[in-house]
This record gives sequence, C-alpha cells and structure tokens, in this order.
Amino acid sequence: MSKFYLSKNRDRLSIVTDVLEAAKTGANKTMIMSLANLSFKLLEKYLYVAVSSGFIQIDHSTYFLTQDGADFLKRCKAFRKRYARAQTIVAALGSEHEELWRQCEERLIGELRLGKDKHS
Repeated sequence: MSKFYLSKNRDRLSIVTDVLEAAKTGANKTMIMSLANLSFKLLEKYLYVAVSSGFIQIDHSTYFLTQDGADFLKRCKAFRKRYARAQTIVAALGSEHEELWRQCEERLIGELRLGKDKHS
C-alpha cells in the first residue's frame, strides 16, 4: 500500500488512506487488515474513523468505499504525490546547503593557512 512515509511509522492520514485503498473494491476485515498492514486493534480504530466519516459503508461483513471515500482517496493520493515532490526538493536543498557549507569551510581553512604563512 503506502510507500510514502516521513518516518518509520505511518501517520494517521496514511493509515486511513491505506484502509480506503483496501476497501476500494469491497473487502472484509481480514483483507483490509492484511492489505493495510494493520493490527486488529488499529484496524478497528481506523475502520471506525472511515465508517463514521462516511468514507466506507458496510454491507453485511463487507466494507465498500463510498463516493465521498473515493473522492477523499483521490485527494489523498494527489497530496502524496505533491508531498513526495516537495520532499525531493527539500532533500536536494539540504544537500546543496551542505555542499555550500563545505566550500565555505574549505575557503576558511585555506585563508587561515595563508594567514599563518604570512606571519611565519
């Protein structure tokens, strides 16, 4: 499911998105738990959130995505793409920052050496 995380653990929105994705074509609890990679306790919590929010409906023991759920899932996926691009940019800026600082340090060290040579 989700390949997009800032840290080792998923955030709440990522978990809800994974639950919605798992229920997209209809699924029972076991399938959703497996596809969303959740413990039973977390499955119960996030199914409650999704059903209470109107994103999922239950027909007997099968969970289906509602139109509101499909719309929300689409927005979440678009957000993930934008956020992933932003993370790539931020990582590149961090690398550029480090490189500029390394160059600054090299120049400083060079200037300090020249200063010592002038005073010797």
